[in-house]
Amino acid sequence: MKKLFALLGIVALFAACQPDDLDVNTSYDPVDPQPAVATVTVTTIDLATAEEVKVDALTTTFEGATVTANGNGWTITITGDNEITGGWLSATATYGGETYTSSQLLYINDLDADAVASYSATMLVGEVVVPPTISTTFTKDTSSSDETLYPEWATISYDGKYWAENLTMYYFTGNVTYDVYTGMELASENCEIAEYEEYFNAYVAAFENLSITKSTATVGYTALAGSYYTVEAVYTTTVDTYTVTITVDGVASTLGTFSTQTKSQVVTPDCIESPNNHSHGHGHYGHGHGSSGNAGGGIISAE
Repeated sequence: MKKLFALLGIVALFAACQPDDLDVNTSYDPVDPQPAVATVTVTTIDLATAEEVKVDALTTTFEGATVTANGNGWTITITGDNEITGGWLSATATYGGETYTSSQLLYINDLDADAVASYSATMLVGEVVVPPTISTTFTKDTSSSDETLYPEWATISYDGKYWAENLTMYYFTGNVTYDVYTGMELASENCEIAEYEEYFNAYVAAFENLSITKSTATVGYTALAGSYYTVEAVYTTTVDTYTVTITVDGVASTLGTFSTQTKSQVVTPDCIESPNNHSHGHGHYGHGHGSSGNAGGGIISAE
C-alpha cells in the first residue's frame, strides 16, 4: 500500500535546497521520457565449496537484457522500450562443463518510463558432496512485501501517489537522494534431521558469508509550471525460502528449510498537469519561462 513517508515511522532526514543549490543537473524530462532501466547484480555460489565463483557464462532471455561480467559476478542490465513489462527473470549459467538454469531467479517489477531499479540475486551452481547412497535437492518459494516512500515535501494525495504542486509560472528542477541496497543475507535456518545436518549445513554455508550493503544514489526531477510533481521510491523486501530434500536408499525426506532476504528499489520521478488547472482555466502546464524556481531536495531512507 502506498503511504506518505511521514506516516511510516521510518527515520529519514529531508533538506531543502539553498539558493546556491538551485542549478542542479537532472536527467528527468517529463516532456521527453527516457527508457526505464533495471540493473541486476548476480552472485554465483558453488554448493560444493560454499564459495563465490566466476561461472564460465551467464545468459538470460529477458527482453531488453544484456549481460556483462563484473568481477566474480555478473550484471544484467534491462533497458525498456520506454516501459519494462515485469516478469520472472530466468538465467542459465555454464560452470565446470555443466549447465545450471534458474527459471525464477528473481521477479522484475513493471517499470514506467524514467524509472530506475536495482536488484540483487544469488544463483547456486555445483552440487553438495554426499555419499553414493545419498542425494539432495532443493526447491525455492518466494514472497515479498513493499514499502512506498516519498520526499517530505510531497504531501498532496492524488491518484494513488503523493505530490507537491508548482503554483508558479516557471519550471524548476531538483535532486533527491535515496538509499540503494545490494546483496543478500541469510534470514533463518532449521534442520529437521540431525543425523544428516552436515549436508543441510552445506546449503546454508553458501549464503553465510553474504550480506546486504547500503549506499546512496541521486535521481533528478522536474516540476513544470502548473504541475504536480513527485519522486516515488518503492522498496521491496523479498524472502526466498529453500526446502532441502534428502534421499537415503531411495527414501526421500525433508532435511530442513532456510530463508534468505534481499531488498530492491524502484525509483520513479513523475510530473503531471495539476488537476487544479482545469478548474481555474489557466492552462500553465509546460516549461514556462525556464526559471530554476524553488527546487526542493531531500533524502528518502528506508531502514
